[in-house]
Amino acid sequence: MKSILPVVLLVLAALSFSARGKESIARDVEARMRAEPNVVSFYVEGLHCKNCASDIYSEMAELAFVDASRFESGLDFDKEGGFFLVAVKPSRDVEPGAVKRAIDAAGFGEKGLWFYQLADEKLTIQQLVK
Repeated sequence: MKSILPVVLLVLAALSFSARGKESIARDVEARMRAEPNVVSFYVEGLHCKNCASDIYSEMAELAFVDASRFESGLDFDKEGGFFLVAVKPSRDVEPGAVKRAIDAAGFGEKGLWFYQLADEKLTIQQLVK
């Protein structure tokens, strides 16, 4: 029984860290979204390198709602936060499913994926891949 206790404590600590990590990401995403007009955001778990994200840029730039005239092909990757801002064309609807398909096509479909959007000044979060 004594040998299990350290393992249980380690698992609980890891789960606690993970939950705080997601809250921290959400705060960072919300702050950036409030500073930029007409954007949505997504976070791909474990992605922290812009070079690794190059295929995501290509796939996302093809989506009808992405305003490729802003940022870099419509996307801004926050390497410290690990999330993307996506510039949205005015009066265009954003489809979270289209974002998921683009991430899948870029080869990151097996990673955790969260989609963030401001609606009526409130941040909404949708987990697209667990």
